[in-house]
Amino acid sequence: MILWDLLFPNRCPFCQKLIDAKATVCHRCEQGLPYLPKPLCRIDMGEVKRLYCAVYYDGAVPDGIGEFKFRGKSQLAPYFADLMMKRMGEELRQEGCSCVCCVPMHRSKQRMRGYNQAELLAKELARRLGAAYRPCLVKVRSSKDQHTLTAEQRRTNLRNSYRACGVCEGTILLVDDVCTSGSTLKECAQTLRDSGASCVIAASIALTPNRQEREAAFFQTCESIHNTKEEPLKKNKK
Repeated sequence: MILWDLLFPNRCPFCQKLIDAKATVCHRCEQGLPYLPKPLCRIDMGEVKRLYCAVYYDGAVPDGIGEFKFRGKSQLAPYFADLMMKRMGEELRQEGCSCVCCVPMHRSKQRMRGYNQAELLAKELARRLGAAYRPCLVKVRSSKDQHTLTAEQRRTNLRNSYRACGVCEGTILLVDDVCTSGSTLKECAQTLRDSGASCVIAASIALTPNRQEREAAFFQTCESIHNTKEEPLKKNKK
């Protein structure tokens, strides 16, 4: 283990600074994340009745999610699930969802990446909520990555890309890592509703903020960093 730690030291996924082997993120990044004021951030978004998110997709958040999503750090799934439960656990429990499912990935892309980060996240959330995880959707058509497209292109890129499988009934919690325009969640929710789900609730780690939200998140992050810097000074004065 000592040799492994020397060759592959543990780093914070948000800032890449060295951290203790047992830690997941550094204290500074944990305190400085741009948390949403309230987890419920969108309502009646197509067939998505309510959307819950933990943080804004801003600051260091894209780096942390990028490590989880694109750079093989699948072990970050429990951390992000804990972050979501910390911010929206009570609200998700009150929704009384019959099961949890994820935004699926096309099999060719999942083969290349090795895993679907939304699936790992959904399974961790289901475990924490005491709910069943079900693979309610499959992606039947390969499409361009949503994050590479304009808002208008996103609206049409995913049409007829998803198909329901298995039982779709009751209130379903649909999980993804990031919500940008909401096109992916809306398309998946529409498929679930067409297949028998009575209601679709969505949850993601992060929400891409609009201009007003971005400004509020910026000032919140600055205040959090300022307070983090002041803590050691207060302790020294005692």
